[in-house]
Amino acid sequence: MNSRTAARQQTTDHGAEQEAFLNLSIHQDTLLRLLSRHQLHAEDLHCRDQNSACRLKRLILGCVANSA
Repeated sequence: MNSRTAARQQTTDHGAEQEAFLNLSIHQDTLLRLLSRHQLHAEDLHCRDQNSACRLKRLILGCVANSA
């Protein structure tokens, strides 16, 4: 089985909803810049763990406080 076939099989196993998401890492400063320039929206972000969710929440609150 080649990698393309394996990727298709994994997508089938996890369903179409999983196919729509990517797991990635982004530097906090880059994320803040994208949010503050409205190039990325908070509702588009989903955290896989509690630590990341808390850090993201603090970052977004800081971004909102700085723009007010």
